[in-house]
Amino acid sequence: FSLPALLIAVSVCLPFSAWAESMGQLRAQAQSAKSDLASVQREIKTAQKKLRLTQSERNNQLAALKKAQLQINALEKSLAASAKEKRQREDRMVVLKQRQSELSAANHRMLWVPPGFAHGFLTLQDGTDFLYKCTELYAPASEHCLAWDDAMVGIEWPIGGMMPLVSDKDCAGKSFADVPKFA
Repeated sequence: FSLPALLIAVSVCLPFSAWAESMGQLRAQAQSAKSDLASVQREIKTAQKKLRLTQSERNNQLAALKKAQLQINALEKSLAASAKEKRQREDRMVVLKQRQSELSAANHRMLWVPPGFAHGFLTLQDGTDFLYKCTELYAPASEHCLAWDDAMVGIEWPIGGMMPLVSDKDCAGKSFADVPKFA
């Protein structure tokens, strides 16, 4: 008993996670700004003691401090929002890599496709059976179909110029740019 050969193509979609370093830098900037504010506050208190400022001058200094604190708070919120936006933008970025493996009864190979990875297959012989094992229950609402011949992904199917028999669902596949990522 021999199973026909099967070719699997996997297109890898990995999140680009360099944002962690940027988050650290943004936090360091916010911490430095807080430290600068504390230093200014200490200097003002020292100056007040030395110069015996009038109440009016103290009120002006206090107003300046409150304004600086508001600016620091606004900067922290802005940095946090900027970091969140950058993280969201970079989460949408992907790295396209692909791997092809021939699975057959002769080579006894199996292939694990992690959740979130696009995958497709091409049978090389008539009568081929292809079996899936899934990590979750099938959820049709979470399924998306990538066009088998999408130029951006660039899978080189070994079809030798022939037009493959493609299912209706796969014929309606979307381009890589239009398929939701990490759904």
